[in-house]
Amino acid sequence: MKLLYITDGSAKLMHQEEHLILPLGSLAILPAKKSYVAVPEPHMETVAVHLDLAYLTDQLRWLPHTAPFLERLITAQQAELFPIHPRRRAALHQYLHELVYINDRPEAELRWMACLAAVVSLLQHVDPTDDEDGRFGCVS
Repeated sequence: MKLLYITDGSAKLMHQEEHLILPLGSLAILPAKKSYVAVPEPHMETVAVHLDLAYLTDQLRWLPHTAPFLERLITAQQAELFPIHPRRRAALHQYLHELVYINDRPEAELRWMACLAAVVSLLQHVDPTDDEDGRFGCVS
């Protein structure tokens, strides 16, 4: 499973018959065991996070599995666009970057779990008008 977040530009994502347009600030859920090609339109910058679903559900067992985002992750059979509210993009960008570079730290596993929980919490929250800053203690 891969999460692909567009941080700059846009892209067209393709797999066999599937085509998906990824605008700036969007997150794509890409199922495992499928190869995708992203074509920049006209350019793109991304953050990609690879997830093992068995490991993910074990780490996030204390979050409700009925949350829309977790359910979509677990059941995804094809690439899917998950829209991100503009007010949540900066925090999401920060947490995804933290996940990418977290392995260099001594407390990596605990920080990885905290950042992953922050990402999932930002994505599953249904009220985009709140003033919550999204701080979950994982970004230093």
